[in-house]
Amino acid sequence: MAVLAAAALALTACGSRVDSDESGAGLGGGGDAPAGTSAPSASDEGMIGTLPVPCRDGDTSSYPDESDVGVTKDKITIGTISDPGGLRPGLNAGLFDTMVAFADWCNGLGGINGREVEVKLLDAKLVEYKERVLDACDSSLAMVGGLGVFDDLGAQDQVDCGIPNIPAAVVSVQASGADLTWQPLPNPPDSYLIGSARWIAEQHPDAISDAGSVRGNVQTILTQADRLMAAYEQVGYDFTSVQTVNIAETNWAPFVLNLKNDGVQYLNPTSTYEEVLPMIKVMNEQGWAPEVMEYETNFYDQNFIQGAAEQNLDMGTAYLKLTTWPFEEADERPAMAEYLRILEESSSDYDTDPAQLGVQSFSAALLWATAADRLGADVTREGLAEELDKITDWTGGGLHGAADPGGGDPSNCFVMMKVSTDGFERVYPLPDEDAEVYEAGDGQACPEGEEGRVEIPEFGGQGATTGG
Repeated sequence: MAVLAAAALALTACGSRVDSDESGAGLGGGGDAPAGTSAPSASDEGMIGTLPVPCRDGDTSSYPDESDVGVTKDKITIGTISDPGGLRPGLNAGLFDTMVAFADWCNGLGGINGREVEVKLLDAKLVEYKERVLDACDSSLAMVGGLGVFDDLGAQDQVDCGIPNIPAAVVSVQASGADLTWQPLPNPPDSYLIGSARWIAEQHPDAISDAGSVRGNVQTILTQADRLMAAYEQVGYDFTSVQTVNIAETNWAPFVLNLKNDGVQYLNPTSTYEEVLPMIKVMNEQGWAPEVMEYETNFYDQNFIQGAAEQNLDMGTAYLKLTTWPFEEADERPAMAEYLRILEESSSDYDTDPAQLGVQSFSAALLWATAADRLGADVTREGLAEELDKITDWTGGGLHGAADPGGGDPSNCFVMMKVSTDGFERVYPLPDEDAEVYEAGDGQACPEGEEGRVEIPEFGGQGATTGG
């Protein structure tokens, strides 16, 4: 059961309709499923949101027969890692959905300058991340749009074989600080976004002096919880209660009682919604709740809301931080609307609900395609890395706030959502009450400097490096 804990850091745990063992199966191109022919509704203008569409037809007759690993005259192969075949079937299968959808869409427009995009779906099954990285090293130009819960197992192998990695997100400090890695929303291990922490402190100033942390007893989760605490303490939070729980804990009563006796008024659980729902149930039974709870982005899942509603749980005052646009506002955001449409038309065998991690996967795919498109006929790993380094202002066409993938600099932008059994509702910034902030961030709050991010240097220096 210990391996399930690390799923908390996979940001979302998406269900699946299929039992799959697809380590190395090719989809979204010339593999096991035919390429689709869908094109974006914005294709007439050549844009997806604010981004020029990077997929187009081209004459490949003069292209080299093989310019690098995974690149032939007519095809580019990329690898996507996820964990749907592990102990929690379907875990993060939405990444596979997204990447198959991306290939369908891109190939429907002609591919990358006429080259077909083939996505190899590499199932790490939680504990086989290293093996899947080595598979990608041998078969693919790059790793794109994936995430492995135990990505620390193969971070050094990825760097050593020289394959560029453009993931949806990373989990471990070894992967987040690795060379040859470009994230659409960078997450450097030695800094932390604290815009949401400051906002909660303004709304609940008395609660943060009695803060509590609940975390699963696995090193990856413990590290992430410690990063959050180290950052939040810099803006006034005092963590007076830290509860470390076993994975799949069935007896929450003593932990909830400890939180109650410690006088906790702010609570942040570093876990998954499946783990937290039983805790909320016990809190209800004991007639206690903190003044405010803050959930991380992996709780942005309709199954969380549905589970709480089915049990008639009182969720109290609870907020969630998003770093992408809310799905609830897709009609106002062309890039998000296009992503959801493209996902709906996917030829993937998986059938997962949209989640934030899938949005980041699509942004990663667009980032890769934008760099690859610039290379024309001569597509190589080295050239791809050089082009990725040049992309320093990236929103995925408007899927999220502006970040600097080339420089590894994150976006400080966020949206706060209120969480209840009725769903997720934007509470900050609001277009009327917070008009100045809303307009400055084009709908997000984007605090600058230390207002949005603090340094936690004690967690740096652990990334996989060339020659490491």
